[in-house]
Amino acid sequence: MRAVATIQGGTISQRQWEALGRSPSYALIKQRFGGWQAAWQKAGVPARPRQRWTREALVQRLREVASLEGGPLTLEQWVERGYEPSTATAYKIAPWSELWAEAGYPLQSRWTDRRQRRRWTDVEILAVMKWVAGVHGGPISQRKWTDCSIQPCVTTVRNHFGPWGDAWERAGFHASRRRTRRPWWLLAQRADGAEADVLDLLEAVSL
Repeated sequence: MRAVATIQGGTISQRQWEALGRSPSYALIKQRFGGWQAAWQKAGVPARPRQRWTREALVQRLREVASLEGGPLTLEQWVERGYEPSTATAYKIAPWSELWAEAGYPLQSRWTDRRQRRRWTDVEILAVMKWVAGVHGGPISQRKWTDCSIQPCVTTVRNHFGPWGDAWERAGFHASRRRTRRPWWLLAQRADGAEADVLDLLEAVSL
């Protein structure tokens, strides 16, 4: 833990530890020391002061990371490398691609070179969806998926699994569905199962 703190410049979250693939697992560390923060205290690493991120500070942070990495990072790469702030914090300020563009490093459009587009398998897509749910605390909307520049794109996911909610269910999550009510006159049916005509309904109501 001291070695990780030296590299990362201080303590990191449980999610970041897991994303870095460090051993032992954070679950074992919590079990051994009674808690995540207690483990860091035992290691002699002081907790980081909580920082309030502004848009300007976040854009500057992206520039710093880009200079270290040689360019912008996707949402997945940011989490895998354990950078701060969290992507959830960044998204509260502005969409991921918008922040990178403001930092002077626009993310490459997924449509720039169709010849290099990869072919996603069902297993790979479901793995990405489970990872995204872990980062965001559950399923996210199609718009948020696009704003975060997550790959594969929404269209690819839907081409494989159909409606967005069905895709999340295949990944093992229950996504809330927006249901629109049908007009009341379309809910009534004749004995043969066909939808009743509006005039028939009005006539029946008037009796």
